[in-house]
Amino acid sequence: MFHYKDEAIAEAVILAKATSPSKIEIFDESQKVVDKRKY
Repeated sequence: MFHYKDEAIAEAVILAKATSPSKIEIFDESQKVVDKRKY
């Protein structure tokens, strides 16, 4: 687990770029999508 949201997002971006095409969906505390990124 990550202690900070930014750390988790950074790791997800690295993994997504390594396995392109990929998609990242970032959720808030209410389980609502707040950001979508494609690589």
